[in-house]
Amino acid sequence: MNNNEPNNNELNSVFLGNVGNINNVNPTPTPGGTETPPTPQNEADSNLTPVSPLTEENESAILNTGIESNNLNTNINEPNYTNSIPPVAPLMEENSVNNVLSSNIETIPPLADDSNSKKNKDKPNKILFIIIIVLSLTAVGVGVYILLGLSKKPIALNSSSVKVKEVKIEIGSEIPTDIKNYADFNNIDTSTCSIDTTNITDTNTLNATYKFTINCINNKSYEGTATIVDTTKPEVTTKNVTVGLNSQISALDFIEKCDDKSSCSYAFKDENAVMDNLKTPGEYEVEIIVQDAAKNSVEVKAKMTVTDTPIADIYIVCKSSNSNEVTKYGIVNSEFNKTALRIYTYTLEESTYNSLKSSSTNLNNVTYDGKTGAGVFDDENHTLTLTVNLSYDEIVAESGSEIPTTASELRNFYNNKGYSCSIGY
Repeated sequence: MNNNEPNNNELNSVFLGNVGNINNVNPTPTPGGTETPPTPQNEADSNLTPVSPLTEENESAILNTGIESNNLNTNINEPNYTNSIPPVAPLMEENSVNNVLSSNIETIPPLADDSNSKKNKDKPNKILFIIIIVLSLTAVGVGVYILLGLSKKPIALNSSSVKVKEVKIEIGSEIPTDIKNYADFNNIDTSTCSIDTTNITDTNTLNATYKFTINCINNKSYEGTATIVDTTKPEVTTKNVTVGLNSQISALDFIEKCDDKSSCSYAFKDENAVMDNLKTPGEYEVEIIVQDAAKNSVEVKAKMTVTDTPIADIYIVCKSSNSNEVTKYGIVNSEFNKTALRIYTYTLEESTYNSLKSSSTNLNNVTYDGKTGAGVFDDENHTLTLTVNLSYDEIVAESGSEIPTTASELRNFYNNKGYSCSIGY
């Protein structure tokens, strides 16, 4: 093929596929011997090397590059030099593809070391874990401290304080003089403080209140209140009672003595039962509740004798000069009613007295010196009084003869026997 003649088989469009190193393609000179430099169409085309028109010499070379025939335009009869591919300028060493590509490809930074990245990721996790552990331990410590603080309020070292007490003084007792009865002292020598109780004037009034003052050497004063209270149960001594049928009787009739700093009141535990017993002759146990003004109470017992014999309203009281006994003969309407009470009085040693009293608690009758009767204990004099009921037969047996029936005759009868008799109750 003549290079000066146009190629009738013009290639309108060619799919070049993957072109290898274009340095292997020799540039084709244009007619006239001058090389036409490539005209860049756009920014992308400026990076492409222009291709020269197809000749016989390079046709086979192009076909050998793997251009598919299907991509060739078969209409090549009309030449068109205006659309010819301009010649490719020869590539110099300094214009090599590597230089061209390197001028348009940004430098890729080196890849980070995966091991260092993993370490960097692990480091914040470890720090977070340590922070969580420290916070947890701190929370536990704070919680324990708060619990201990709630259970026992810490006292500052070397702190001192005076905490006044709520003072209660038993009714009828002496006013306490020990300053420790009035306050608690912390790190304070009580000898440096004094108690002023001059306002407490009387301890015999139940529920009365009085002010007291504690004065310390540090020029501090502390004021409190003392209240008079009664926390002691009454001590009660009962006596046995003889009554006639359908008589009237009260709980007070069975009380010999009630020892208490306040007043005492008395009531039958079962009043209905007592009233029923009064309808039938016999001996009955009576339960009595004794209570003081402060509501301290105790239960005691006594014996009630119900008789169909008229109850004496006065007595002929006869005493023996050389004996510890007294006999009381009952008189009703100036007549002897054939009943008598014999009263024995014993003065005892303290130990004997205490032992006998302790063993006779809550008993209706006390036995001593071979005699049994209603007992009355006198703590001040350590004496025991026994009251024994005498029947008419026992009276006759003692006197050895019949007993006069009138009050005046009965009195003269026992005076003549060496007794000292008088009218009494």
